[in-house]
Amino acid sequence: MLPLIMALVQAGLPMLANALASKGKDAIEAKTGLKLPDIQIGQSLTPEQIVAMKKIEVEHEEYLVNVAFEERKLEVQDDQEADKQVTARWTSDNSTDSWLAKNVRPVLMLALFSSLVLFATMSIPSVGQPIADKWIDLFQQLSQAAFYAYFGSRGIEKVTKHVADAFGKKDAK
Repeated sequence: MLPLIMALVQAGLPMLANALASKGKDAIEAKTGLKLPDIQIGQSLTPEQIVAMKKIEVEHEEYLVNVAFEERKLEVQDDQEADKQVTARWTSDNSTDSWLAKNVRPVLMLALFSSLVLFATMSIPSVGQPIADKWIDLFQQLSQAAFYAYFGSRGIEKVTKHVADAFGKKDAK
């Protein structure tokens, strides 16, 4: 199905490609009444197929837009649920008596930052051998994720609290 999706995108049929990826070939064929071709990797759609599919895309535009909207809505709901779970996990960590659970994020930040400083220092030719770029990239990405999660979430918590206070609410969740 991936080759067909790629061929649809290349042919300028992104709504049909998105609906195909979301709903599947059978659902799109049932809804539109069009038999979608079996495309192999590297094959393109014929001009006749493109015209027929463009016509279907225009005729079923509302359905295809709704499919894209539903897909995006599900993605947003998944992101919101993931954020709630992370917040709940961090709240649980902070309410425990365990020193490690309360301090795992700051310790992780310190370890990642120390590793980056160490690798940067070691990559100076007079100090040691250059560190492979893949390791530097890995620690850079990990550090960015940790910094965004730790400082970003803390900032959002503070802003939410201030906004809630401004509107007279005691607790913003």
